[in-house]
Amino acid sequence: MSAVASHEAIEIFGDAEVSTWNSTPGGDLTAHELCDAVENDTYTIPMNGTNVAVSNFLLPAWFDANPQIPKFDYMGNLHAPFEMSPGGYMIMMKGGRVTQVYGAKFSAHRGAMKLQPGSRTLRRLATVA
Repeated sequence: MSAVASHEAIEIFGDAEVSTWNSTPGGDLTAHELCDAVENDTYTIPMNGTNVAVSNFLLPAWFDANPQIPKFDYMGNLHAPFEMSPGGYMIMMKGGRVTQVYGAKFSAHRGAMKLQPGSRTLRRLATVA
């Protein structure tokens, strides 16, 4: 639960209005979601004597086709801009059409949860409709 809460807090900080898109080298757009591409990656931090799981997150270099500093996520799991971990996903816009791209280990159940009322994914899909 703590990983989910940290994921949402980070994403609200990065794009509270759920309206920012970033250009990819191929000319498409990817949603400015700071945790989705590394969604299933967590690490722990000590809090009041207990280790608490928190979400990995993207760094500015991930959004840059020619980054000056080649560290793309906090945990160092990614090796290139616009890459995602096996348990991650991205919301992409190609030719005005919004799609979701899933990592090899992203579960269908988690994908369905992304379309629940009030979710950031559903809000983002509605902004381009």
